[in-house]
Amino acid sequence: MSTSLNTMKDVNKLYLKALEAAGVDTVEKLCELTYTGLKAVKGLGTIGIVELVRALNEMGLKLREA
Repeated sequence: MSTSLNTMKDVNKLYLKALEAAGVDTVEKLCELTYTGLKAVKGLGTIGIVELVRALNEMGLKLREA
């Protein structure tokens, strides 16, 4: 079952579009990324990464550890 990125609360839509442009179109694919992999996504920046990590934490999820 795939969970849409749009289910993440209080995340700027620009960051979700940046993820989709990088081929990350589900929450599951986002969780497969490491912090370093997330930093490599164009258009996120520091605030975008913070928002995404916070939203994952609120869902009880986290990024893959390196």
